[in-house]
Amino acid sequence: MILEMTPKPVKPDFESREFLSSHVEDILAFYEPVALDSDGGFFHFFLDDGTVYDRETRHLVSSTRFV
Repeated sequence: MILEMTPKPVKPDFESREFLSSHVEDILAFYEPVALDSDGGFFHFFLDDGTVYDRETRHLVSSTRFV
């Protein structure tokens, strides 16, 4: 029996400008279309696909992180 080795995953370079810029763009692409509440403020509760699952509850600390 021959066992195949799984390649070790490459860790991101968190000090790289290119990585950080790309990471921020990915995060903004997820939240920008769905986070802003047209009645004011931001939504806080999202499913993995970006669906807002609670449109009423607000969290103060979380709100400041959107700014």
